Amino acid sequence: MKKPELIVQSATAWELHGRVDFADAPELAAAFEPLAQQSYTLDLKAATGGAPLLLVLLAWCRQARAVGADLQLTRASQGLQRLLALSDLERLLPLDQG
Repeated sequence: MKKPELIVQSATAWELHGRVDFADAPELAAAFEPLAQQSYTLDLKAATGGAPLLLVLLAWCRQARAVGADLQLTRASQGLQRLLALSDLERLLPLDQG
């Protein structure tokens, strides 16, 4: 199975492609190294993975907050949106519903 990819569109705009599983989660979580006071956008249209994906996103949000950066998640799948709602994590993950 192909590993998920974090694709850099610009210095502050990224896309996540592929299915995240538990084996990929630690490496993927470490791939995001936000700079202080920056605003980042992460497009999730091509990302899947349920709980492992959720763990990576939570790690990225925690890393961003630790340095005073902003991370906006966009174009999440309906499945991920449902998972966030069911787990009551909507308030922790900055998901753009637009």
